[in-house]
Amino acid sequence: GLGARLGGWAASRMEERSWWLIFLFVVMVFAFGAELGVIRALRYLLRAASGEYLSLGRLAWGALVGITPFSFVVGLIFPFAGQVARGEERAASPGGVSTVYILEAAGSLTAGVLFTYVLLGRVAPFGLAKAAALLVVALCLALAVAEWTRRRARHRTSSSPQTETRSRDIRLVEESQSTGLKSLLRADDRKGRFWQSREAVRVLLLFAILVLLAVLSAGDLEERTTALRWRSQFPGLRLVKSRETPYERLDLTESEGQYSLYGNGQLIGTFPDPYSYLEPVHCALVQHASPFRVLLVGGNLEMIQLILQHGVSRVDWVQLDPALIELILRYSSLEQRDLLRDRRVRLFFEDGRRFIQSCDTPYDLILLDVPDPSTAQLNRYYTKEFYAEAKRALQRDGVLVTSIHASVHATGEEVIAYGKVIFSALQGTFRHVAVQPGQSYRFFACDVEGQVSEDPEVLAGRYRRRGVEPAAFAFGFPVLFQPDRVEELRSALESPPRPEANTDFRPVAYIYQLLVWNRWAGSDVSGWLLALRARSPLWMVAVLGVLLVARWLALRRKEPSGRRRFDLALAIAVLGLTGMSVELVLLFAFQNHFGVLYQKIAMFIALFMFGLTMGSLGMNLILERRRLSRPSRTSLLLRLVLVSTVFVLALPVCLWLSARVQLASPALFYGLVSFSGLLTGAAFPLVLSLYHRPEEP
Repeated sequence: GLGARLGGWAASRMEERSWWLIFLFVVMVFAFGAELGVIRALRYLLRAASGEYLSLGRLAWGALVGITPFSFVVGLIFPFAGQVARGEERAASPGGVSTVYILEAAGSLTAGVLFTYVLLGRVAPFGLAKAAALLVVALCLALAVAEWTRRRARHRTSSSPQTETRSRDIRLVEESQSTGLKSLLRADDRKGRFWQSREAVRVLLLFAILVLLAVLSAGDLEERTTALRWRSQFPGLRLVKSRETPYERLDLTESEGQYSLYGNGQLIGTFPDPYSYLEPVHCALVQHASPFRVLLVGGNLEMIQLILQHGVSRVDWVQLDPALIELILRYSSLEQRDLLRDRRVRLFFEDGRRFIQSCDTPYDLILLDVPDPSTAQLNRYYTKEFYAEAKRALQRDGVLVTSIHASVHATGEEVIAYGKVIFSALQGTFRHVAVQPGQSYRFFACDVEGQVSEDPEVLAGRYRRRGVEPAAFAFGFPVLFQPDRVEELRSALESPPRPEANTDFRPVAYIYQLLVWNRWAGSDVSGWLLALRARSPLWMVAVLGVLLVARWLALRRKEPSGRRRFDLALAIAVLGLTGMSVELVLLFAFQNHFGVLYQKIAMFIALFMFGLTMGSLGMNLILERRRLSRPSRTSLLLRLVLVSTVFVLALPVCLWLSARVQLASPALFYGLVSFSGLLTGAAFPLVLSLYHRPEEP
């Protein structure tokens, strides 16, 4: 936006556009590296204490500082590249902009496919910066050679015998022209001499040296910035291993012989740790009178070891990321590694929700050990649809166990509202839901009366009969299930008003978890966020009405050509906004269906850019071959807007039907995002052809 605006203004006034384009490409390489460094050092820059939650405002400010410089440089490059693509003498032609637009989209498609299927998990971020730097060196050299060749060819043409005769006539004309024209010709001559001079070669060599220095230091920067990022979060932990996988970024730390594994900055598990998992595992297993088949989604080997003590005949362990298990096994004890050789234990590498949807043998107990719904991917494990799927995967008297982080004495509005959303979704699916207060709110859901219990004596009795060690843990149930605290929590969760249901397409738990996080960060925007969520869709109609009135008032003072340009600019802005909004909706829906988005983001962007490329190419062919009149082009633009409107209105229905009849596949989402890009790309050259000739009848 701002970069492209400034770049367009500068490109129309500056000489040596090819030189400036090369310069901007080099700046872009360093801006990319600086962006990576700033993002990893963000907590230092924001002066955040170790383990401190960052508020939404500070995160927004950090994102602005980290991302804006690189985006600004990319915006500057676009208009310069557009003018260079068509040549200095035809720089104002819209064709150059369309050509660059198409090439940029094709490059984004190629990069997205390479990143998704080749580079992700194999090349570190600064390794990508290194590859980008080498490409820029090659590109700059190619631009320099092309410009130098063009200047030399022009110089030879101007020095030929035929040109000398023509030059004598030109000199007669020059003598009759103004001094300003002579100075302009002299400036053009100086411009040609620059590209034939040693100064240009020296400048290019300097650029090449700078970029090569950046390439050589990329590996060291990767290690240093990774260590800096981790020290800013947990300075007391030694970073043992960092690894990018197709699913997440894994970080393994060590402190006094104990390892902690983090996925995308969230704690996955700690080992060896024989005590932290006693409460969540034993409190879950005693909620069933005689569990034989248990499904563990998430978790670790410590939990498997504790589950086996309850006399179960089968434990199915579902993990999404094979690299996570590889890290755990590498640093676990021999005893724990041997657990995977136990005939009762089966390990599956699959998305937990997809596994539950497709399992054919019911379980006695499903234990969910997944992080809170802080993302759309994690929210999938806390929705009404998921609880219904889990119920179908359980025996008639089966138990589902889930939990959210709260606080021992958490009674704040945000925390209670957060818990009510989960509790209400469970009550809407299961007949009986028991609760456990504490550092985490735990929920135990079942359809059979008397199976789940909040009575510490019942739970302690089940524990003792199984002979689980340590036997002394049975004395802890009266503390963990204190009747007054249990009743206090249940009353708060059942108090009116009844919360809105947390569903796949309305992730209210995600919003409430964000409110809790923001409260812990010391910010107070919860009222604003809740008010925004509660607003009726009518507020969008009101905003649209205000914009229409503002447009009518602004256009009253413009000439007809100015009005046309305003309308065209508004049309392309709306179509671009629609395209990006559809892409975000499809990203969210894809995550709901398949869970894994970490690897696929680049693919989504690539396919959107592919659609942009095809749409732009197709519209350019139509405009060049048919030579449509202005009314015909205007009619074509209106039809394009109509198709986009129908597509946006039909999209929610399409996504809803695909989810209900289980027809959703990645190909469906890839096709939808490509079509969205196609509509947006087709509009761009069409609007440009109308915008640059607004005076046409």
